[in-house]
Amino acid sequence: VLTASWDPNTNGNISTMDNEVITLTLTGGTFNPANIDKIKISGNATDYGIGIKKIEYVDEHNVKIYLRWDGTLYYEDLQLNINVPFEAYSDSTFGEILTATLMCKGKTGDVVNHLGTIVADEVYKISGAKVVRENDYYKITDIGTGDRIEFKLNISADGKYTAKLIVKNLNGATIQFRNAENAIMKTVTLPKIWEGN
Repeated sequence: VLTASWDPNTNGNISTMDNEVITLTLTGGTFNPANIDKIKISGNATDYGIGIKKIEYVDEHNVKIYLRWDGTLYYEDLQLNINVPFEAYSDSTFGEILTATLMCKGKTGDVVNHLGTIVADEVYKISGAKVVRENDYYKITDIGTGDRIEFKLNISADGKYTAKLIVKNLNGATIQFRNAENAIMKTVTLPKIWEGN
């Protein structure tokens, strides 16, 4: 049986992901120290720049995996699968890949307490799309059908407000504005522009 656990001091949080450590424990078998480099990771965590920095053999039942992260922000919990092929452990009679899964805890943004320009890195939560840094600013990319981008605004006075979005390459997309109760306040369908801008 393969189990995986985060370092209890950091516990898979985005703030420590670039130095995060996973302990793999194998019960009923032993790790093969000559082939632990064949251990790989998969899952949507790898889409956000999470990878293996190094793998350390601790003893026949334990391996430590040190992670690296390129800083791609994520605002939802991501799945990280640790896959141990049959070459990396003994007592494999069927040549099976053993897999253990952990969740990488995504960032939750702050509530925006100002009116005016609200930028991409002030997002509260995102599902599907990505926030990436480009030069001196952030932008939201890889937006697909069903993705959710959530900003939380603290509006101090009742009244009518105007929201202006600057978008690119969303030909024919539909954008919904929702309130705190998740009720649709406005739906906007963007026109199709054949050049993609």
